[in-house]
Amino acid sequence: MKTAKYILLVLLVLIMSVLYITRWRIQTVDQQTSPDGTYTLTLQQKGDPEWPFGPVYGRLLLKEQGNLISQTPVSAGNDGTDLTPGNWIVDWQEDMVVVVIRSEEGEDNIYRLSYGGEVQEVEPEDPSKPEEKQEPEPQHSEPTPILESDLHAREYESLRAFLADSGLTVADWTMVGGAKTEGKAVFSSDGEQYELAFHERDDQGRDVFVLLRTQPEDRAGIVTFYAVDPADMSITDLQRTHW
Repeated sequence: MKTAKYILLVLLVLIMSVLYITRWRIQTVDQQTSPDGTYTLTLQQKGDPEWPFGPVYGRLLLKEQGNLISQTPVSAGNDGTDLTPGNWIVDWQEDMVVVVIRSEEGEDNIYRLSYGGEVQEVEPEDPSKPEEKQEPEPQHSEPTPILESDLHAREYESLRAFLADSGLTVADWTMVGGAKTEGKAVFSSDGEQYELAFHERDDQGRDVFVLLRTQPEDRAGIVTFYAVDPADMSITDLQRTHW
């Protein structure tokens, strides 16, 4: 009888260990601090991804001087793999932090976390049904109802992926300022320092960004301009090296 109880106890411990690892274990993936050092945002993974190729779950912890402001559950379609620092982009703004949770499969998710504790998830637009034909919008149609800050956050994220595909290393990508006209992204590639900043909206309704090389000094200057179409996030290299 004692042997049977011992075996049951061992099995129970093993089951609880597996459940803890696969469902409850919390792992810190990455952490970023606001430019003024007041706030920290932590991306954590909860458990393991759903087997075999399911989503992975986690949470965002926003803190002010170590005190928890908000805790937000998130998920990403990573083809059955763990969360990595490449799964998010963080944009510190004056009254909130905007977070893009990237998915290798499916759509990205955008969250607005206010420093007062309010959390809002920005729902992606519903795609049109294949059988439906959309009428062309008239010239006086209203712009898409996306807040400018969220729009620029998505554009910066699209440009980050575009630059990575082009061969630039952007793993140390850092946002400085808000994701509006005063915001910019800073990163390095092969020992050279770069900045990517919003420039203007052109007469075609595209948002134009300028890519600058800041280091080394003897090669500093404009690399090129990119035009991003807000409708579909398509990117065009304007191949221009002057203002």
